[in-house]
Amino acid sequence: MAYCLLGLFDVKMSPMYGEGGVQAFLRLQEEIIKISSDGTIFAWTSPHSPPNDFQTLHGLLAESVDCFADSYDIFLARPIYDDHKPYRMTNRGLSITFPVAQRQNTPNISLARIYCGRPSRRLASMQCEHLGIYLPRMRNGTFRINANCLAVIEEGRDRW
Repeated sequence: MAYCLLGLFDVKMSPMYGEGGVQAFLRLQEEIIKISSDGTIFAWTSPHSPPNDFQTLHGLLAESVDCFADSYDIFLARPIYDDHKPYRMTNRGLSITFPVAQRQNTPNISLARIYCGRPSRRLASMQCEHLGIYLPRMRNGTFRINANCLAVIEEGRDRW
């Protein structure tokens, strides 16, 4: 599947026979990040992750194209803050800076804005929802938690 998507994203990637679908799809996303700073690449949900799972660690990149099945209406949004820094793949991994919000009642969980949005899924609303992802507060490495959903960020606060 990853090799089939190369032309759509205008990236070049050598096939590595025997690497498996998950590794090929991760490499595809890394190649996309090298040429684009579109935050929608982080706007995925895991169909295999249970709801409200704040214990299981996931990477920032999706493991398969199936993770984007619910992302059909997500678009790149203008950064809410002017301090949006580009991200890139380096020889040490993904270098990225997100604006992060903390919750007083959950000090070990952060909410990161990913600079994308979607039309509101609430009835009778014509507004755009800004989206974020949940991250655990850790010193080393960046992992995603609660990969079953994307966070909706509202006027200076998040909705859990």
